[in-house]
Amino acid sequence: MASDEDGGMVLVIDEEPAGLLALQEMLRESGFLMLTALTGAAAKQILEHRAGEVEAIVLELALPDMDGFELLRWMKAQASLAHVEVIVQSTRLRSESVRKALECGAYFYLSRPFQAAQVRAIVKAAVGASRLRRSLEQKADEVEDAFGLLTRGTFHLRSPREAELLSVHLGSAVGDSAKGSALLELMINAVEHGNLEISYDDKSRLMAEGTLADEIERRLDLPEYASRQVEVEIEHKPSGFEVLIRDEGPGFSPERFFQVEESRLFDSHGRGILFANAALELEYLGRGNEVRVTVN
Repeated sequence: MASDEDGGMVLVIDEEPAGLLALQEMLRESGFLMLTALTGAAAKQILEHRAGEVEAIVLELALPDMDGFELLRWMKAQASLAHVEVIVQSTRLRSESVRKALECGAYFYLSRPFQAAQVRAIVKAAVGASRLRRSLEQKADEVEDAFGLLTRGTFHLRSPREAELLSVHLGSAVGDSAKGSALLELMINAVEHGNLEISYDDKSRLMAEGTLADEIERRLDLPEYASRQVEVEIEHKPSGFEVLIRDEGPGFSPERFFQVEESRLFDSHGRGILFANAALELEYLGRGNEVRVTVN
């Protein structure tokens, strides 16, 4: 598996050689390796033999031999590809196509004509999400499931690293690392946007600069944020777990993040609530700094 510094292996599925060449040039400059397929059948053959190497997939919906959504559903049904993010790309993405892609589990998008900076940012974000998900799956397999004995508990965390640690145990407890990943998204939001008050635009800029992690560490040490904690209350019920995640930030209006707005469609982040809502039952409370999660 590639290290965090490596670009990673990306499979691009597109029937137009010109599009493949354009993406290849953009991705090579950022250190990505690239596999290509001109048809859905060719893509399946590659993935059946090299799924362990692929860390992100760029999928053109208009394929010569099959419906792109059919291929997307096939990919999402493969256990070997469960952690791999799919980036849907098209000349014109209609709202109906976006809705269908979301239902199939695709959260990243590219639109032609390609913009090099956008392509690199989206692919980097997708590869990063795939690596994190695979890491959580591997760690969950290694964790002894003591959480299954939990009736009620309260945890306090400050950093993304602590959120990741807790999500591994939660994923192991519910027997589903995807649900653990979804809870991680909510806890990360509580740390970054809640306690540390990093705005959506701030995060976009910091990710583009590659300085998000540095800014998180800087803010964690600032007097106004140093004492803030995210509180995670967990109650084990007969039907599953109920989790309450509460931060000490000013709150926000979450409604817009339950869908993909056209203005945010091609951003490299902003999908956490959308992803979590697909895997869990969410209810935001108060001024938006508390979310109740039902994990069945």
